[in-house]
Amino acid sequence: MTNSELIKLCKKYFSKDKTELKQIVLGFEFTGREYKNWKKWTSTIVGSQPFDVSFRMMKEATELIIAKKYNEIDWNFLGDLSWEIEILLNENIVKGYDWDKVLCSKCNGTARIFKIYISDIIPAFTYETFSMTYSKSGNYYEFQPINNLSDREENIVNKIVDALNIKGYFFVSKKIISKRLKSLYSDCHTEGNASIFDVLFSDVHNIQDRIERFSDNSIKDVFGKEISWREFYDENGNLTKRLEFHYFTSKNVLEIETNSKHEIVNVTVCKDTKKQTHQKFRLKLPPQYSSPNQ
Repeated sequence: MTNSELIKLCKKYFSKDKTELKQIVLGFEFTGREYKNWKKWTSTIVGSQPFDVSFRMMKEATELIIAKKYNEIDWNFLGDLSWEIEILLNENIVKGYDWDKVLCSKCNGTARIFKIYISDIIPAFTYETFSMTYSKSGNYYEFQPINNLSDREENIVNKIVDALNIKGYFFVSKKIISKRLKSLYSDCHTEGNASIFDVLFSDVHNIQDRIERFSDNSIKDVFGKEISWREFYDENGNLTKRLEFHYFTSKNVLEIETNSKHEIVNVTVCKDTKKQTHQKFRLKLPPQYSSPNQ
Protein backbone atom coordinates (compact mmCIF):
# COMPACT_ATOMS: atom_id res chain seq x y z
CA MET A 1 0.00 0.00 0.00
CA THR A 2 1.14 3.56 -0.71
CA ASN A 3 0.19 6.80 1.03
CA SER A 4 -1.99 7.75 -1.94
CA GLU A 5 -3.81 4.42 -1.78
CA LEU A 6 -4.32 4.82 1.95
CA ILE A 7 -5.83 8.28 1.54
CA LYS A 8 -8.09 6.98 -1.23
CA LEU A 9 -9.39 4.25 1.09
CA CYS A 10 -9.96 6.77 3.87
CA LYS A 11 -12.08 8.87 1.51
CA LYS A 12 -14.02 5.73 0.59
CA TYR A 13 -14.89 4.65 4.13
CA PHE A 14 -14.96 7.94 6.03
CA SER A 15 -16.88 10.22 3.72
CA LYS A 16 -20.21 11.83 4.60
CA ASP A 17 -21.89 8.82 2.97
CA LYS A 18 -21.54 5.96 5.48
CA THR A 19 -22.61 3.17 3.09
CA GLU A 20 -19.16 1.59 2.65
CA LEU A 21 -18.32 1.96 6.34
CA LYS A 22 -21.62 0.37 7.42
CA GLN A 23 -20.91 -2.77 5.41
CA ILE A 24 -17.67 -3.37 7.32
CA VAL A 25 -18.91 -2.38 10.77
CA LEU A 26 -22.02 -4.54 10.56
CA GLY A 27 -19.73 -7.48 9.86
CA PHE A 28 -17.90 -7.06 13.17
CA GLU A 29 -18.15 -10.05 15.51
CA PHE A 30 -17.98 -9.23 19.19
CA THR A 31 -17.02 -12.67 20.45
CA GLY A 32 -13.75 -11.69 22.12
CA ARG A 33 -11.77 -13.77 19.67
CA GLU A 34 -10.00 -10.83 18.05
CA TYR A 35 -9.14 -9.42 21.48
CA LYS A 36 -7.60 -12.74 22.53
CA ASN A 37 -5.68 -12.95 19.26
CA TRP A 38 -4.12 -9.50 19.75
CA LYS A 39 -3.22 -10.36 23.36
CA LYS A 40 -1.57 -13.62 22.32
CA TRP A 41 0.23 -11.92 19.43
CA THR A 42 1.61 -9.16 21.68
CA SER A 43 2.61 -11.57 24.45
CA THR A 44 4.55 -13.67 21.98
CA ILE A 45 6.65 -10.63 21.05
CA VAL A 46 7.17 -8.80 24.36
CA GLY A 47 7.07 -11.77 26.75
CA SER A 48 6.56 -10.74 30.37
CA GLN A 49 6.66 -7.01 29.63
CA PRO A 50 3.31 -5.53 30.85
CA PHE A 51 0.86 -4.54 28.12
CA ASP A 52 -2.82 -3.73 27.61
CA VAL A 53 -5.12 -4.29 24.62
CA SER A 54 -8.38 -2.42 24.02
CA PHE A 55 -10.95 -1.84 21.27
CA ARG A 56 -12.20 1.75 21.23
CA MET A 57 -15.64 1.46 19.65
CA MET A 58 -18.50 2.89 21.73
CA LYS A 59 -20.27 0.36 23.95
CA GLU A 60 -23.71 1.63 22.88
CA ALA A 61 -22.92 0.96 19.22
CA THR A 62 -21.52 -2.52 19.86
CA GLU A 63 -24.58 -3.49 21.92
CA LEU A 64 -26.94 -2.39 19.14
CA ILE A 65 -24.98 -4.40 16.57
CA ILE A 66 -25.03 -7.49 18.79
CA ALA A 67 -28.79 -7.05 19.31
CA LYS A 68 -29.20 -6.46 15.55
CA LYS A 69 -30.98 -3.17 16.21
CA TYR A 70 -29.33 -1.59 13.22
CA ASN A 71 -31.92 1.17 12.75
CA GLU A 72 -31.08 2.55 16.20
CA ILE A 73 -27.37 2.99 15.50
CA ASP A 74 -26.13 6.58 15.35
CA TRP A 75 -23.56 6.29 12.56
CA ASN A 76 -22.12 9.68 13.46
CA PHE A 77 -21.06 8.44 16.91
CA LEU A 78 -19.42 5.04 16.70
CA GLY A 79 -16.30 5.72 18.71
CA ASP A 80 -12.81 4.82 17.51
CA LEU A 81 -12.83 1.86 15.12
CA SER A 82 -9.37 0.77 16.11
CA TRP A 83 -7.33 -1.34 18.49
CA GLU A 84 -4.88 0.21 20.92
CA ILE A 85 -1.98 -1.71 22.42
CA GLU A 86 -0.01 -0.09 25.23
CA ILE A 87 3.32 -1.63 26.22
CA LEU A 88 5.19 -0.53 29.32
CA LEU A 89 8.86 0.13 28.58
CA ASN A 90 10.06 0.44 32.18
CA GLU A 91 12.13 -2.47 33.45
CA ASN A 92 11.38 -4.74 36.42
CA ILE A 93 7.63 -3.95 36.57
CA VAL A 94 5.55 -7.12 36.80
CA LYS A 95 2.19 -5.72 35.61
CA GLY A 96 0.44 -2.62 34.34
CA TYR A 97 -1.68 -2.15 37.48
CA ASP A 98 -4.27 0.53 36.59
CA TRP A 99 -2.23 2.06 33.71
CA ASP A 100 -2.69 5.22 35.72
CA LYS A 101 -1.40 6.79 38.93
CA VAL A 102 -0.66 3.43 40.61
CA LEU A 103 1.49 2.42 37.66
CA CYS A 104 3.33 5.76 37.84
CA SER A 105 4.09 5.20 41.52
CA LYS A 106 5.48 1.73 40.77
CA CYS A 107 7.70 3.31 38.11
CA ASN A 108 9.22 5.86 40.52
CA GLY A 109 6.77 8.52 39.38
CA THR A 110 7.06 8.19 35.59
CA ALA A 111 5.86 5.40 33.29
CA ARG A 112 7.40 5.08 29.81
CA ILE A 113 4.86 3.78 27.31
CA PHE A 114 4.91 2.50 23.74
CA LYS A 115 1.42 2.82 22.22
CA ILE A 116 0.30 1.25 18.94
CA TYR A 117 -2.88 2.21 17.07
CA ILE A 118 -4.27 -0.40 14.64
CA SER A 119 -7.22 0.40 12.39
CA ASP A 120 -10.00 -2.18 12.21
CA ILE A 121 -11.25 -0.73 8.90
CA ILE A 122 -8.08 -0.45 6.83
CA PRO A 123 -4.96 -2.59 7.49
CA ALA A 124 -2.85 0.29 8.78
CA PHE A 125 -1.10 1.27 12.00
CA THR A 126 0.89 4.01 13.64
CA TYR A 127 2.56 4.37 17.03
CA GLU A 128 4.04 6.73 19.59
CA THR A 129 6.28 6.62 22.66
CA PHE A 130 5.56 8.90 25.58
CA SER A 131 5.99 9.28 29.32
CA MET A 132 3.23 9.62 31.92
CA THR A 133 3.96 11.31 35.24
CA TYR A 134 1.53 11.75 38.13
CA SER A 135 1.93 14.52 40.71
CA LYS A 136 -0.13 13.80 43.82
CA SER A 137 0.76 17.12 45.43
CA GLY A 138 -0.11 19.08 42.28
CA ASN A 139 -3.23 17.04 41.48
CA TYR A 140 -2.23 16.62 37.84
CA TYR A 141 -0.81 14.29 35.18
CA GLU A 142 1.95 15.22 32.80
CA PHE A 143 2.45 13.57 29.41
CA GLN A 144 5.30 14.22 27.01
CA PRO A 145 6.79 12.52 23.95
CA ILE A 146 9.85 10.32 24.34
CA ASN A 147 12.34 11.17 21.62
CA ASN A 148 15.31 9.18 22.92
CA LEU A 149 14.81 5.47 23.51
CA SER A 150 17.32 3.13 25.08
CA ASP A 151 18.63 0.25 22.96
CA ARG A 152 16.36 -2.12 24.89
CA GLU A 153 13.29 0.07 24.28
CA GLU A 154 14.17 0.51 20.62
CA ASN A 155 14.37 -3.25 20.28
CA ILE A 156 10.81 -3.66 21.63
CA VAL A 157 9.48 -1.04 19.22
CA ASN A 158 11.24 -2.57 16.23
CA LYS A 159 9.96 -6.07 17.03
CA ILE A 160 6.34 -4.87 17.09
CA VAL A 161 6.71 -2.78 13.93
CA ASP A 162 8.35 -5.66 12.04
CA ALA A 163 5.64 -8.08 13.20
CA LEU A 164 2.87 -5.76 12.02
CA ASN A 165 4.56 -5.34 8.66
CA ILE A 166 4.71 -9.12 8.33
CA LYS A 167 0.96 -9.29 9.11
CA GLY A 168 0.37 -6.96 6.16
CA TYR A 169 -0.32 -3.73 8.03
CA PHE A 170 0.80 -0.46 6.47
CA PHE A 171 2.71 1.98 8.67
CA VAL A 172 1.27 5.52 8.57
CA SER A 173 3.85 8.23 9.24
CA LYS A 174 3.27 11.26 11.46
CA LYS A 175 3.26 13.47 8.39
CA ILE A 176 0.38 11.53 6.84
CA ILE A 177 -1.72 11.04 10.00
CA SER A 178 -1.75 14.81 10.55
CA LYS A 179 -3.11 15.47 7.05
CA ARG A 180 -6.65 16.94 7.09
CA LEU A 181 -9.18 16.63 4.28
CA LYS A 182 -12.52 18.39 3.90
CA SER A 183 -14.01 15.14 2.62
CA LEU A 184 -13.17 13.16 5.78
CA TYR A 185 -15.72 12.89 8.61
CA SER A 186 -15.43 11.50 12.13
CA ASP A 187 -17.44 11.57 15.36
CA CYS A 188 -15.88 14.85 16.46
CA HIS A 189 -15.67 16.30 12.95
CA THR A 190 -19.25 16.05 11.70
CA GLU A 191 -18.71 18.93 9.28
CA GLY A 192 -15.66 17.34 7.67
CA ASN A 193 -11.98 18.32 7.73
CA ALA A 194 -10.98 15.37 9.92
CA SER A 195 -7.40 14.14 9.87
CA ILE A 196 -6.17 10.72 8.77
CA PHE A 197 -5.47 9.99 12.44
CA ASP A 198 -9.01 11.04 13.42
CA VAL A 199 -10.71 8.62 11.07
CA LEU A 200 -8.32 5.68 11.19
CA PHE A 201 -7.28 5.62 14.82
CA SER A 202 -8.87 8.11 17.21
CA ASP A 203 -10.47 11.53 17.21
CA VAL A 204 -10.57 11.79 21.01
CA HIS A 205 -6.90 11.00 21.62
CA ASN A 206 -3.97 12.69 19.90
CA ILE A 207 -0.41 11.64 19.27
CA GLN A 208 1.66 13.02 22.15
CA ASP A 209 3.77 15.58 20.26
CA ARG A 210 4.16 18.13 23.08
CA ILE A 211 4.24 18.42 26.86
CA GLU A 212 0.75 18.34 28.30
CA ARG A 213 -0.66 18.57 31.82
CA PHE A 214 -4.22 18.08 33.01
CA SER A 215 -6.00 18.03 36.33
CA ASP A 216 -6.72 14.74 38.04
CA ASN A 217 -9.69 15.49 40.29
CA SER A 218 -11.95 18.37 39.32
CA ILE A 219 -12.53 21.21 41.77
CA LYS A 220 -15.82 23.02 42.50
CA ASP A 221 -16.48 26.73 42.36
CA VAL A 222 -18.72 28.66 44.79
CA PHE A 223 -21.78 27.71 42.71
CA GLY A 224 -21.04 23.98 42.82
CA LYS A 225 -19.90 23.69 39.19
CA GLU A 226 -17.04 21.28 38.57
CA ILE A 227 -13.93 22.71 36.92
CA SER A 228 -11.05 20.89 35.24
CA TRP A 229 -8.09 22.15 33.21
CA ARG A 230 -5.55 21.16 30.58
CA GLU A 231 -2.25 22.92 29.81
CA PHE A 232 0.17 22.68 26.89
CA TYR A 233 3.89 23.48 26.98
CA ASP A 234 6.65 23.77 24.39
CA GLU A 235 9.77 21.58 24.43
CA ASN A 236 11.45 24.02 26.83
CA GLY A 237 8.64 23.76 29.36
CA ASN A 238 7.06 27.16 28.58
CA LEU A 239 3.27 27.38 28.80
CA THR A 240 1.69 27.93 25.37
CA LYS A 241 -2.01 27.32 26.02
CA ARG A 242 -4.45 26.53 28.83
CA LEU A 243 -7.99 25.16 28.54
CA GLU A 244 -10.37 25.44 31.47
CA PHE A 245 -13.66 23.51 31.48
CA HIS A 246 -16.71 24.49 33.55
CA TYR A 247 -19.40 21.79 33.83
CA PHE A 248 -22.96 23.00 34.45
CA THR A 249 -25.75 20.86 35.94
CA SER A 250 -27.60 21.38 32.64
CA LYS A 251 -24.80 19.30 31.06
CA ASN A 252 -23.62 22.36 29.17
CA VAL A 253 -19.85 22.85 29.17
CA LEU A 254 -18.05 26.19 29.00
CA GLU A 255 -14.49 26.02 27.65
CA ILE A 256 -12.16 28.98 28.13
CA GLU A 257 -8.85 29.08 26.25
CA THR A 258 -6.02 31.34 27.35
CA ASN A 259 -2.60 31.90 25.78
CA SER A 260 0.92 32.06 27.21
CA LYS A 261 0.17 35.54 28.58
CA HIS A 262 -2.96 34.25 30.35
CA GLU A 263 -5.17 36.24 27.97
CA ILE A 264 -8.55 34.80 26.95
CA VAL A 265 -8.45 34.03 23.21
CA ASN A 266 -11.38 31.63 22.72
CA VAL A 267 -14.65 30.86 24.49
CA THR A 268 -16.63 27.76 23.50
CA VAL A 269 -19.99 26.44 24.70
CA CYS A 270 -20.78 22.76 24.19
CA LYS A 271 -24.42 21.65 24.50
CA ASP A 272 -26.90 19.19 23.05
CA THR A 273 -29.26 20.60 20.42
CA LYS A 274 -32.01 19.17 18.27
CA LYS A 275 -29.57 19.17 15.37
CA GLN A 276 -26.59 17.53 17.05
CA THR A 277 -25.33 15.99 20.29
CA HIS A 278 -22.49 17.95 21.91
CA GLN A 279 -22.72 20.79 19.39
CA LYS A 280 -20.05 23.47 19.86
CA PHE A 281 -20.61 27.22 19.61
CA ARG A 282 -17.39 29.23 19.53
CA LEU A 283 -16.78 32.89 20.21
CA LYS A 284 -13.35 33.79 18.88
CA LEU A 285 -12.09 37.08 20.19
CA PRO A 286 -10.55 39.47 17.63
CA PRO A 287 -6.85 40.24 18.30
CA GLN A 288 -7.61 43.83 19.30
CA TYR A 289 -9.83 42.57 22.13
CA SER A 290 -7.78 39.59 23.25
CA SER A 291 -5.31 41.58 25.35
CA PRO A 292 -6.23 43.90 28.25
CA ASN A 293 -3.20 46.00 27.32
CA GLN A 294 -4.57 46.95 23.92
